[in-house]
Amino acid sequence: MWWCCRPSRTSKWAGRRSGRGTRSFRRWASANLDETVFTAPERLDLGRRPNPHLTFGRGAHNCIGAHLARAELTVGLEALLDRFPHLHLAAGQSPTWDDTSPAKSPLTLPVDW
Repeated sequence: MWWCCRPSRTSKWAGRRSGRGTRSFRRWASANLDETVFTAPERLDLGRRPNPHLTFGRGAHNCIGAHLARAELTVGLEALLDRFPHLHLAAGQSPTWDDTSPAKSPLTLPVDW
């Protein structure tokens, strides 16, 4: 997801200056890779605690379908792990990511069982 902002004053974001009132676009997914917030943000860690990600937004901009999406993911992962109880990430292989997708989607997820 992307959002548009216009700074009320000249500001700096990721090493780039934005002039007052200059329209710029930010990507939610990039906030989830902030190394000042997450240890090893590029690593898939489903048990990360705490996990202050912005995947479903925050506050007034929280996704109305977030609870349903989490429930569907829980049911889906439980069914997958019931069927393949020894499923794990393949050793020595990393997922490849679609860096052009607003959702930063994985293209591959190598697993073994």
